[in-house]
Amino acid sequence: MPDKEWFKRVMEDSEDAYIFVSRDNIIEDVAGAVREVLKRSRQELVGARLCDRDVLREDFLERYRRAMEGEKEPGGDREGIYLDRRNRLRWKCYETNRGYIVARVSRFNADLEAEEVIVDQLADALPMMVAYVDRQWRFLFNNKAYEDFVGLSRKVLYRQPVSSVVDGESFQKLIPRFRRVLSGKRVDYEDQLTLVDGRRIYIRVSYIPDYIGDEVVGFYAVITDVSEYNALISLLKDIHAGVNRTDISSREMVNNLLRDSLDYLSQDVAIVSHVEGEQYTVIWSEAREEGVAPGTTFPLGDTYCRLALDEDDVFHTVNAGSDARFKGHPCYEKFGLETYIGAPVTVDGKVWGTVNFSSSRSRSRPFTEMEVELVRLVVSAVSRIVTHAEYLEKIQKERDEMTAQARKDQLTGLPNRAYLHEYVGALMSSPDVGNRGVCLAVIDIDHFKSINDNYGHDVGDQVIVWLSNTVSVVLRAREGDFAARIGGEEFVVMINNASLDVAGHVMERVRERVASLPVPVDGREPLHITISSGVTRWQLADTYPQVFKRADQALYEAKHGGRNRVCLKA
Repeated sequence: MPDKEWFKRVMEDSEDAYIFVSRDNIIEDVAGAVREVLKRSRQELVGARLCDRDVLREDFLERYRRAMEGEKEPGGDREGIYLDRRNRLRWKCYETNRGYIVARVSRFNADLEAEEVIVDQLADALPMMVAYVDRQWRFLFNNKAYEDFVGLSRKVLYRQPVSSVVDGESFQKLIPRFRRVLSGKRVDYEDQLTLVDGRRIYIRVSYIPDYIGDEVVGFYAVITDVSEYNALISLLKDIHAGVNRTDISSREMVNNLLRDSLDYLSQDVAIVSHVEGEQYTVIWSEAREEGVAPGTTFPLGDTYCRLALDEDDVFHTVNAGSDARFKGHPCYEKFGLETYIGAPVTVDGKVWGTVNFSSSRSRSRPFTEMEVELVRLVVSAVSRIVTHAEYLEKIQKERDEMTAQARKDQLTGLPNRAYLHEYVGALMSSPDVGNRGVCLAVIDIDHFKSINDNYGHDVGDQVIVWLSNTVSVVLRAREGDFAARIGGEEFVVMINNASLDVAGHVMERVRERVASLPVPVDGREPLHITISSGVTRWQLADTYPQVFKRADQALYEAKHGGRNRVCLKA
């Protein structure tokens, strides 16, 4: 029970609260203005431990007891004065003759309270985050910037462990740093952490130990969010690396670029469009969920990009619904896009299209100059990629045309001997060539030498061109058949998916058509020509020289059998 000293002190000043604490830190009794000062009732306090009721740090009380035993003086005061700035309370402890402690608790005076208010206001005015953490790794103070960042009030955060705002893996990274600062050493670091809400952040942090006397009772954390800066640096590195890669396609380059930029700008859809006249075509697109498929077209006037092209620079809004520039715009009426940022892409000094990022959500803050500049960089990168892709496409087209020319007979336009050899090479590698029924025919113009001798080579060339066209017309009736000119007046015909008899009928139709039609010749009367042909079927073990030899033998028989005929040879 309380002794006389306890009651005497209560009577001396009843505007303060008095707490009678046992050796094991149990509140034995209270008196005075308990409810006014401590904001708790007698029933709540009596019988509880100090820490359970959040009225005084037990570690301070223990240091006071040790001081009374001559070990150390807490804060240089044998009476044990402690200022609880969080709750604006002043504690003064006394030891009784039986080992109990009486704690006298009073409110700060006006000067101290004003000072505390000023300190809080200054902390709230700071752009960086400030928190105070005790030895149990719990928050005792957080400024406004910290509250805004984590989305919790200081009242909710008070006495909550730091582990309540970061995920488990991130908290494990913090533990050795907490231990170091609580040993009395300042800790500075920069790291990436993940909050419990899933946000990944980059922060630059200083931990500064807080002393009472020569003992660390907690630490101040001064925190700067450098997520945007680090994300931008990372994105710039990706842009530089991406546009200089040679192991991926232009499509992959742009899609990677759009995906990274979407994350940085916190938008939902990214599009690279190509603009021709008043038509807007989606070339590349990325989206968090449902996007716009490449190849989709819109009238240019129905897109926000029309406005960006008129601006000729980065054009943006964070709330199109209340932006006069977007009032009644078809894109807003149809898609409800509230946020947009985009700019024109130019190639060789001409507008090629646009890059744009958008979202149906309004943005809480305007786009920063850094974000605007980022879009300019992305546009520049896309322009470079498009320019390079168009150059490669042009080179490839020229190369394909050269390759095609190299495989084409210059006089007739038919495939030449080089193409025929490529075709035969692919045919030979096919495992079912024997089942498909591939036949080869050789055609020769009868008495062609006399045409050259009597009419000249220019007429001979006209005859060859006419024959190539005539053969091609007949072969169109069957898919996959084609003729090739292998030299002079000699042609090879490939007949696919046919027996030897069917191939013979095909060549008979060719022969009959040639024999029945006149050959128009410039400045002369039309000529009449005939052809001879030898046909054979490709056997499974055949090589091309073997097949050609058999067909040539059949042609020889046709020539010596009177010409203007088709001979078959199995």
